[in-house]
Amino acid sequence: MKPLWILLLSGCAPAVFTLTPQEAMLPDLGSPPSSIGGLPGGAPSVRGVVRLEAELPLVRVLEWRYCKPLISRTVPSEAAVVDAEGHLRWAFVVVTKGLEGRTFEQPQEIVPISIRGHRFWPHVVGVRVGQEFRIVNLEDHPQFVHALPFDNKEFNLGLPGKGMDTVKRFQKPERMIVIKDDVHPWMRMWVGAVDHPFFAVTGADGAFELRGLPPGRYTIEVWHELYVGVKREIEVREGALLREDFELDRMKE
Repeated sequence: MKPLWILLLSGCAPAVFTLTPQEAMLPDLGSPPSSIGGLPGGAPSVRGVVRLEAELPLVRVLEWRYCKPLISRTVPSEAAVVDAEGHLRWAFVVVTKGLEGRTFEQPQEIVPISIRGHRFWPHVVGVRVGQEFRIVNLEDHPQFVHALPFDNKEFNLGLPGKGMDTVKRFQKPERMIVIKDDVHPWMRMWVGAVDHPFFAVTGADGAFELRGLPPGRYTIEVWHELYVGVKREIEVREGALLREDFELDRMKE
């Protein structure tokens, strides 16, 4: 099993132990990203679930040496979250081929991202190219936001106080972009910047749905932070709902 390094902040004495992600489920910190993507008001075109058929990683929890009671929290991993049936949360499902030359109305809403409980929320989110997203610090102490894209512009800034925020956008398609906190190394999230609306983030039940996808042949890909993604050629027909389930069965090197 490949370990994940996570930090547990509690007092001054160091301690190291391991646990699996199922034993360390984290509560939601707000509304999760929608597991339904596509055109608003469109009929369901593709529906399915993503399951994990690979081994779950061990999470190594390390106690940080804080000698003042500034922070005392358990911070388990959000990287591999599954339910009892193996349905995988936080997978990014997106159409990657078949929409060339098409244009779609740009959304006006700002995608919300928050920092609380020493976590970014949500852990994975999709935005349209050029769409604004707002990151707000809801903690009482400074937080740091460092985006590390390959094709878009990097940004690295601090949000020193509660309620402070920043509004950003990515101008080029890119999957996926990590945003992390350089001071609190367990804090990270992932953003997919897409030039069309046909993407979704799997929910706690591993489900996703794409609506309003025009009839045609497409490639759908599934990305996950820890596991090797998969892709599949599909054909959408007029008025038909296509069922497509995916399995991830191999951890990334």
